[in-house]
Amino acid sequence: MKLLNSIRGNLRASILTTFSVLLFFSFALVGVAFNFAANQYIQSSARGALVDAMDAHWVGLHVDATVEGFINHVIARGNSINFFHRNLRHFDINPEFELTGVTAVPYTVVHDITSTLLEENADIYIPEPRRIRANGNIYYVATRRAMVTPPVVYTVYYIDITDLQRFTAGINLRLLSLVAIIWFATMLVSTVLASALAKPLKNLSQFAAQIGQGNFEPNPVTFDNEEFEELNQSLNHTAKQLARYDNDQKTFFQNVSHELRTPLMSIKSYAEGIKYGVMDSTMAAETILECTQRLTEMVGDIHMYPV
Repeated sequence: MKLLNSIRGNLRASILTTFSVLLFFSFALVGVAFNFAANQYIQSSARGALVDAMDAHWVGLHVDATVEGFINHVIARGNSINFFHRNLRHFDINPEFELTGVTAVPYTVVHDITSTLLEENADIYIPEPRRIRANGNIYYVATRRAMVTPPVVYTVYYIDITDLQRFTAGINLRLLSLVAIIWFATMLVSTVLASALAKPLKNLSQFAAQIGQGNFEPNPVTFDNEEFEELNQSLNHTAKQLARYDNDQKTFFQNVSHELRTPLMSIKSYAEGIKYGVMDSTMAAETILECTQRLTEMVGDIHMYPV
């Protein structure tokens, strides 16, 4: 109610604004909840896969350094396999961030990740999974020292979550499109609803103005809506009572006018008789006093009449 009272403008604008505000906050809440849940899932799953890789250290790295070997090792440890485990990759670099050995990882990916770590002045040893953005792509990375004795080599584990982020962004875009479609539908519904409400309200408003102008004829229109019809019947009842009250007043004042005219005419006649000396002044004065007393009583009755 406070929201409705704070909105100014016509009925259509009020309904549209109210629906738009509710729609915005509803989808904003859904969007925030979805993005929070999606980011939490991606972060926890990516970190979990990297931690598994760090613990397994790619199954000794020299025993079975393949994705299949890593997955089999994770399964053997009793952990569940997901998208992040299957998309975990690795390559080796030296302390100067230079690639060592042969790797199936595309060189552009190696270059992007190592360049980003170097630009961030990050320590090459990253025991805890870290989220980085490299050349428009998003990765979770972690490193483990592969060779302790010189030459020192670090194994960089990474998971590319760019596609997942794009998928999330696509859902957000679809949510925005859905909001636009629903908002357009809401605008149409609010227009129809406002028209449906405005027509009976306008009729009742005109009827109330008619009563205020003294026209107490009943409203011939009936309404399908229960609340509007109840208000219409209430106004009809009010008009009927006002018509009866108005008629009673007219009848009362007509009677009063007639009753007052008789003693006034008598007072006038006897006063003129005294003036022109055609009547006995004593008798005329008594008659005038009687008429005056009658008028006083009538005025008292008028005062007590429930107007």
